[in-house]
Amino acid sequence: MRTNALQFVSAALVALLAVSGAQAQEPAGAQSRVYKDGHKWVEEITGTLPAARSVQVKTLAGGIEVMGGAQSEITYTIRKRAYKMDEAEARRRFQAMRITAWSRANKAVFEADWEQHRRQNGVSAEFILRVPREVAVVSLSTAGGGIKAGNITGKVEADTAGGGLWLDEIGGLVRASTAGGGIEVGNIGGDVTVDTAGGGISVRSVRGRLKATTAGGSVEVGTAHNAAELATAGGSIQVTECSGDLHATTAGGAIAVGNAGSVVVLNSAGGGIRLGGAKGRVTATTAGGGLKLLNLTHGVTAQTAAGGIVAEFVGTRENFTPSELATTAGDVIVYLPASLAVSVRALVDLGDGHNIRSDFPELKVFSEGGSYGPKQIWAEGSLNGGGALLKLRTTAGNIEIRRGKQ
Repeated sequence: MRTNALQFVSAALVALLAVSGAQAQEPAGAQSRVYKDGHKWVEEITGTLPAARSVQVKTLAGGIEVMGGAQSEITYTIRKRAYKMDEAEARRRFQAMRITAWSRANKAVFEADWEQHRRQNGVSAEFILRVPREVAVVSLSTAGGGIKAGNITGKVEADTAGGGLWLDEIGGLVRASTAGGGIEVGNIGGDVTVDTAGGGISVRSVRGRLKATTAGGSVEVGTAHNAAELATAGGSIQVTECSGDLHATTAGGAIAVGNAGSVVVLNSAGGGIRLGGAKGRVTATTAGGGLKLLNLTHGVTAQTAAGGIVAEFVGTRENFTPSELATTAGDVIVYLPASLAVSVRALVDLGDGHNIRSDFPELKVFSEGGSYGPKQIWAEGSLNGGGALLKLRTTAGNIEIRRGKQ
């Protein structure tokens, strides 16, 4: 009797595995149809699964879209597409593509793969999911296709080897990368880390920390409510507002920042830099372009190899720290509050045809040489009893020290 019982259990397990294998090709309860769409054949599979806290989607070729909403279950549409082949061949390749869709233990998994781990040329699988908005974790991966996710209260992780990324209305953190495509980020409640090997990055609003990197494209940020680290190897960087520390680096483009709430570090290998205001110390350097830095409450280090510098200080003695502005070719213009306690030292290396002008009589201007050799012009003095040192220098240009806002 014991032997018969064991044989019965073994047979039941074999049957269960066989059923599971059949469901892997077409999920249980799903409906499918094959139709022609232009020059391609499509097999469309639709169905529903119970809600889960975690949703995972993976395909070797094809786009992925996951949108949250006011619903209690997961609905899905999977479209296999076959290109440039007749119906018989398309059906054969559809059969060779294994589809997995299941939900248990608060986890839902969707996957498209090929038999014997061999990719079938000319065939892709697109996943479109509608899930409860309260899902906690969404993980999306494709080796070739775009990814779109939105209206999720939890976190989203997305990765594609070739396609664009679109992410909006995500309550938790976002981690997303693409090897070739642009990235568009809307409103995100948590930290954001995005990178692309070839495309622009656009970010509307991020509550957490932001890190955005591209090897070839521009970076545009609306509002970063926390710290932001931005980098591009070939494009401009534009930030409307950043409430935390801001680090922005480009190997070839301009940088434009509206307002920053803390420390600012801006570096460009070939473009101008503009800053509308900062409530922390500022460092701005470029190998080629002008610098315009306004509403500076703290100290600044600014340097350009070719271009003028304009800096407007609005800080007080308590906030102002030692500062230095230097250019090889261009004018340096500084606006200082009349009440600011500061010590000033200015220098023009090649003074022929250039000068130092000041609205403050406390600053004395001197010159040396000029008749039979190079002429240097310098100025120094203390305003309101002196304070932290402000150094201004240009190799070939003028220096102007003007009275600014009180």
